[in-house]
Amino acid sequence: DMGLAFYPPLRAERRSVKAAREERAKKVCASCEVRNTCLEQALERGERYGIWGGLTDLERRHLQAS
Repeated sequence: DMGLAFYPPLRAERRSVKAAREERAKKVCASCEVRNTCLEQALERGERYGIWGGLTDLERRHLQAS
């Protein structure tokens, strides 16, 4: 299920598994026509988990800090 790529599992995952999951989600985002709107809403709402607008939670925090 592709939807599972956008959010971390309830249990810990290995770094390589996490990186692969995030990459799958980002590939979907890359061709999405509402990517920018998705990212803007995630930033406005302070989304703390998942891939939104093609960025991870850590990437969104870095973007907001800059």
